[in-house]
Amino acid sequence: MLRRRGLWIVFVGLWVALLNAEDVRPLDSKVVKATVFQSRALVTREATLSVTSGKHQLVFPDLPGELVDESVRVRGRGTARAKILDVAIEPVFTPEVNQQKVRHLQARRDSLKDEDQTLADQIHVLESQKEFLESIKAESPREMNRQMLVKTPSAEELQALVQFLGQNLTDIYTQLRALKRQRKRLSKKIEAVTQALRRIRNGESERLKKLVVTIAVERPGQLTLQAIYALTHASWYPVYDIRVLPREKKVEVIYQGMVQQNTGEDWNDIQLTLSTAQPALSTELPELSPVYLTKAGASLPRKPSFSGRKGTIRVHYYVSATLPVGVGAIQGRVFDRQTGEPLPGCEVSIPGTRLQASTDIDGNYRIDSVPAGRHLVEFSFIGYQGTQVEVLVKGKNLLWLEVGLYPAAIEGEKIVLTAEAPEEAPIEQETSRVRTIPISTAFDIPSRSTIPADDVPHKVTIAIQQFDVEFEYLAVPKVMEKVFMKAKTVNRSLYLFLPGEANVFLGSDFVNRVYMPLTVSNDTLAFPVGIDDEIQVRRTLLRRFEAKKGFGKKKRQITYEYEILLTNNKATEQTIQVVDQVPISRTDAIKVKLLEPQSDQVRMDKLRRLYWNVSLKPGESHKLRLAYQVEFPASMTVAGLE
Repeated sequence: MLRRRGLWIVFVGLWVALLNAEDVRPLDSKVVKATVFQSRALVTREATLSVTSGKHQLVFPDLPGELVDESVRVRGRGTARAKILDVAIEPVFTPEVNQQKVRHLQARRDSLKDEDQTLADQIHVLESQKEFLESIKAESPREMNRQMLVKTPSAEELQALVQFLGQNLTDIYTQLRALKRQRKRLSKKIEAVTQALRRIRNGESERLKKLVVTIAVERPGQLTLQAIYALTHASWYPVYDIRVLPREKKVEVIYQGMVQQNTGEDWNDIQLTLSTAQPALSTELPELSPVYLTKAGASLPRKPSFSGRKGTIRVHYYVSATLPVGVGAIQGRVFDRQTGEPLPGCEVSIPGTRLQASTDIDGNYRIDSVPAGRHLVEFSFIGYQGTQVEVLVKGKNLLWLEVGLYPAAIEGEKIVLTAEAPEEAPIEQETSRVRTIPISTAFDIPSRSTIPADDVPHKVTIAIQQFDVEFEYLAVPKVMEKVFMKAKTVNRSLYLFLPGEANVFLGSDFVNRVYMPLTVSNDTLAFPVGIDDEIQVRRTLLRRFEAKKGFGKKKRQITYEYEILLTNNKATEQTIQVVDQVPISRTDAIKVKLLEPQSDQVRMDKLRRLYWNVSLKPGESHKLRLAYQVEFPASMTVAGLE
């Protein structure tokens, strides 16, 4: 009897345990959306499944090791009624993952090599055709000489031969350049895959993570679960193709984004968004601090001690005579924001460069040889929330940058999944709110995109806009006796044009590469198109003569006379701005006097640059005169004279 009762208790216990057991289910998920920022990305991964009543552990396996733990959020939609009880992130180290990664990389490298071989074969064929045509070109004069002994070829036959050879060789050279550019891009992709294989084979373990979501289902049904998380090693930057159409008086701006990522997961057929936001940057309000000037070679003032409320980022500049022109340095301290204690071993780096340092036992660090300009400085320390601070590095200045980090804390969110009827409804998140802050711009790419994790830039089109354009002409004959065409337009679109490189085309011909400045809506954009040889300019020194004056001839006078000749060979009237200059005296002992033109005939700025606006009809020429006089003591040697 007692034995039977004992067996019954064991059976009941097992039955209760089975009822309370959690169903652990790995999810078959895929990346459906990515928002790429300047130094990271926010990825949305999605899985759809059917759930029954009870407690379940749903696992997103094999997530990248670069996943930022504190960024993880979970949400979803579905007909099930459920609650999210816990969200946990766990590291995964498995040799099977490495082998799977090796097989994937090997297959990708083989595919890329096949593409490269195909391009190489096409180049070989074109090279053979080129050699054949060039051999005909070389033999043509001798063959013609032989034929002329029998029959004189007509002008039409000679012209046809020249056109045939010229057109075919031009086409071959164009195709060869395009194929070689493709091979160059492919070689970068092959090298990136080879480096990844080498890292794995050299024993570098593939750091992966898994996301475990615990839910309690009150009513069974369908559930679409989304995991949203931030990843490092992803970025984008803008590039432009600017096509100038002179006949239509239009300019076409093709706005493109170069997206690259090496996060450890491929993004296949996703919804892509490019954002100008910088979510990791400090949002502390800027403060002005004293700028100390010291005698060259003197020691810097004592490091400023941290003061003010916890979490304030302090920035100071010190002039340093030992630093080269155009180069600065960053020095500072990293500490715990809650306790104020230093953080030794914190990694401090400038993303995208090899500039980095680690903090010492007192939390101090220094990065030398930093180019002047704006940089992101990244601070990362195990167990603490990393951050990035945007700073302006000044040439011949030491930047003191003191930063505090918060300890990292990951807590599971409680999110309720509800649906009153068996139709799709959003998951209500009890502890979170969505806020839209209008301080950035996001570009939603309309077509689906594929961005593999190969650390190679992939081009996506953001927008194609066409604007009215005005053309201006500029000549600075003292520097170059050429007339430059400038295009001037207004950004009439709603797009924000970020700073970046732009290729300029005149029709279909590449003519220039320029830097696109930050251009907001309704802002003016001007850029050089190239040299217009139909307008000619020539600057000639007509006369240079010296004279001595004053009692005992203690003063020297040098007079310069120049002529600037402009000629318009275009079929329409054009206005050309001509710029020249008069020397600037840096001492009262040197006097510079403008003799020609008169002040009412030209505009002069503070740097004594002269500006003429000359309108020329078709075929018209015009001469400008420039003359000035320099007077100085006869005993003085003057630098800068022509």
